[in-house]
Amino acid sequence: MQLAGEFVKKVPTLAPLVSPLVGGLLGLNSGDGSVIPTTLGRAPATPFNKKITPHRRVAFRSVSLADVKTVKNAFGTSVNDVVMAMCAGALRHWLADHNALPASPLNAMIPVSVRDETAKGAMGNRVSAMLAVLPTNLEDPEQRLSVVHEATKIAKAQQATIPQGLVDDISDFAPPALAARAARVVFATGMMHRMPPFNICISNVPGPNVPVYMAGARMLAQYPLSVILDGQGLNITLVGYLGQLHFGLVACRELVPDIDTLAGYLIDELDLLLKAAG
Repeated sequence: MQLAGEFVKKVPTLAPLVSPLVGGLLGLNSGDGSVIPTTLGRAPATPFNKKITPHRRVAFRSVSLADVKTVKNAFGTSVNDVVMAMCAGALRHWLADHNALPASPLNAMIPVSVRDETAKGAMGNRVSAMLAVLPTNLEDPEQRLSVVHEATKIAKAQQATIPQGLVDDISDFAPPALAARAARVVFATGMMHRMPPFNICISNVPGPNVPVYMAGARMLAQYPLSVILDGQGLNITLVGYLGQLHFGLVACRELVPDIDTLAGYLIDELDLLLKAAG
């Protein structure tokens, strides 16, 4: 009864937001009412978008943040755009190696912080996600970067249509038991690997800009390892620390047995972008 009462109280607040919210998520409108063109479609089939096993492969690489910024400044993009373009090129190369390169681009899920200014510095995580095209279908690295830049602008515009606090308000109406049961249905039916909403999660996590120590020993690098799920058998996460970007790749062993090769392609892609930057 209390849950129903709270829902009734929220309806007048939520109702006016439904139309712009849905339109924004579908790429139908922007803040000024204009149409946002979006090419985000169904995630194409790849070798790593299948049911996973208990076995894992991991790989690590580091790149200079200064090099990434050189590319960023040359093409007027962002650090994250350059990272996404590196990932697009590396995945394109790996998929081509395995005769599995789709004709259409991949879809990437990018975690984003939803903290407002008042919540900065607070403990815990407040994270949402946006979906963006990953142009693995394009051969030219400079063109891939340009498409990534436009795709992330669209994704950010769509994300901006979701009012702050709306997700928290809606989640209050989903009892834990109901949410858990829904999750079990999703995994039991294999929906995540039969119809994956995206191909890969790529997460760029800000790290400390000052040296970190433990028991007097200075930390030299921080390599993250995230999680994989059925239908999402490959994850790329990176952490910035003291002028370096440290990549941690994790995958299902049976789906991506040569993950170290894929990690090496990230370095190759940055080199190509640096050459294009002049």
